[in-house]
Amino acid sequence: MDHDIPLYQQQLLFKDKLLENHRTLSYYDIHMQSRVLLFLRGTGSMKIFVKLPIVKTVTLKVDPNDTIKDIKMKINDKEHIKVVYQQLVFDNIQLEDNKTLLDYNIQQKSTLELFIPDEMQVYIKTQNGKIITLAVHPNDFIEDVKIKIELPGLKKQLFFC
Repeated sequence: MDHDIPLYQQQLLFKDKLLENHRTLSYYDIHMQSRVLLFLRGTGSMKIFVKLPIVKTVTLKVDPNDTIKDIKMKINDKEHIKVVYQQLVFDNIQLEDNKTLLDYNIQQKSTLELFIPDEMQVYIKTQNGKIITLAVHPNDFIEDVKIKIELPGLKKQLFFC
């Protein structure tokens, strides 16, 4: 029987688990008359919600095949929160950037939680002995720290002591 659904578009779920191609039906305890859900990749968009740490929820239009990093970039576009600061959680699981919404069974109107690592203070000692206190994030790039210091261009080298 031919259903004309290309293999690359098919995602099968059983008991809220995404079925892996290399596993057997018996591995997933699929038996006669079991109901398996078929989701199609790249078949359109859906809405999900992201709960921000500032008691605000935003709505994003996403595709089930979007990666978590894609979602973080959409949050950055909408809320101006750098991707490197974002930690997304769904069902008490921290989401990995390279996985898709389908991988986590995130569906229409699901809600993700956004966490941002706490700021920390670091102390920068200049060559003349002056101490600069900066509020930074663990995921800040060195360039971000240099921008906060605002030293003249040629003297922007940081050393770890």
